[in-house]
Amino acid sequence: MTASANPFLRPLWTAVAFSAERWADEEAAREVGSRRVVATAVGKAGLISGPSPAPGIAGFAAVGPVPRRIAALLGPVPPARLWPPADGSLYAAALIAAAGTAASALSSLRRCRR
Repeated sequence: MTASANPFLRPLWTAVAFSAERWADEEAAREVGSRRVVATAVGKAGLISGPSPAPGIAGFAAVGPVPRRIAALLGPVPPARLWPPADGSLYAAALIAAAGTAASALSSLRRCRR
């Protein structure tokens, strides 16, 4: 996982993982024909798998991806969107990843010059 090698990429990895799960949820709801059935299945799978430990104090305040996925499935159907996404979260994650990569490259460059 690249987020382990470069911690600045963790927000991008989290955003991509959540977006992929939400996309799979919506596809499952479309195939099954009921968003409530898929929300129930996601909730049961989340209970069986147990809690995912979040590092540090921030983990106590974190909502987690499973409740967010269930809430999204129980809410209104999202409108069909074309690329690029309108909310900008992907742009923010890409900007953070680019800044982290630049910081890592500058740090490596400084070490090589010594």
